[in-house]
Amino acid sequence: MNERRYERLRKALEKGTISIGFYDRALLRPDSPAFSWPDILIPGVLMLIALILDFAFAPLSVALLSLGAAIAIVMLGYVRWIKRRVRKRAWKLALSGVDNWNALWESGGVSIWLARRIGIGCDSPDGDWSEFVRHQVDRARPSTGAAPTPSDFRQALSVNRSINDEENKFQDTKRDTKKKSKEADDRDRRRL
Repeated sequence: MNERRYERLRKALEKGTISIGFYDRALLRPDSPAFSWPDILIPGVLMLIALILDFAFAPLSVALLSLGAAIAIVMLGYVRWIKRRVRKRAWKLALSGVDNWNALWESGGVSIWLARRIGIGCDSPDGDWSEFVRHQVDRARPSTGAAPTPSDFRQALSVNRSINDEENKFQDTKRDTKKKSKEADDRDRRRL
């Protein structure tokens, strides 16, 4: 049953009905199947050895310049390179079979959603991707997507409530600040 739904998921990805997204923070954990220690250790150790040799045998000014270059490489390119490699590996795992997809889904860091309907999606590991495919892809008309399920409405309502609560708190704080400044101005005028 899951293999059939997985094939439906792949076909929906090919058609563009469903999109997949990855969360770097979850994929960069050592328990993720997309994580690879050599991506981090080999370049890092090579850079460290080069810096040690540079400080040991080169003049101090050259060694400090190479240290600055190494820091710039790490800050500007190395982290992006690692993230890109992890995402590429996650894509390969996601498309290579139902077992790899399930392992990737259970580790977290994957999100699927309808491309044509904003806000209808499923996140791993809490969501059930096979039920999402069953409700949103198998029963959907390809041009419009499927109607949202009640859980989608509940989730959207809770998100909207939290956003509105934050906005109301901000407005209340803004009103209180204006009120306090007005009271302070009134007190200053009375003193004069």
